[in-house]
Amino acid sequence: MRENQKWMVVVAVLLGSFTMILNNSMLNPAIPTFIDVFETDVVSAGWIITIFMVAMGMTVPVTGYLGDRFGKKRTYLIGLALFVVGSIIGTFSWNLSSLITFRALQGIGGGIMMPLSMALIFEAFPKRERGLATGVWGIASMMAPTIGPTIGGILLETTSWHYLFITNAPFGLIGLWFAWKYLPNTTPNRQVQFDKVGFFLSR
Repeated sequence: MRENQKWMVVVAVLLGSFTMILNNSMLNPAIPTFIDVFETDVVSAGWIITIFMVAMGMTVPVTGYLGDRFGKKRTYLIGLALFVVGSIIGTFSWNLSSLITFRALQGIGGGIMMPLSMALIFEAFPKRERGLATGVWGIASMMAPTIGPTIGGILLETTSWHYLFITNAPFGLIGLWFAWKYLPNTTPNRQVQFDKVGFFLSR
């Protein structure tokens, strides 16, 4: 793989993971707003944040199987698409339960994307360069929790909570295009078997 093409892989997975992490951190200052909008309590509104992590945690253990079975690039694209769809329909949430459901869909997408981001970078770079590549990806991704609450607060002050979700769409779509164009294709292994016992024991 050519040098510039390797780094475009990092850019492609970074666009998706950065958008996902940024969105999750933007929602932190929005809890009081959700309490008022949906006339609920802090515990119930907290599930808007919690369900994302729960859904993501349940999805991560099966991502390796999905990536091997259907190809890492295709699986990553599906994960990012799920996150974008969850963001768009989350804008139209009519009550707290619907918003929590759409956040769970975002979490499933995120649980697919994060492990595959690392796997795709490892496949694109030789061993001696993987530390640098993952370091660049990690530093850029970790900027999202730093700026997310500030951006979320500005959006809440100047617009409405709906923009916390709809702003993901353009960046997610750009990420999908980059991923489709620059991520390397991997050969699916149709013979791989899902370890049901290992999955349930990991719970």
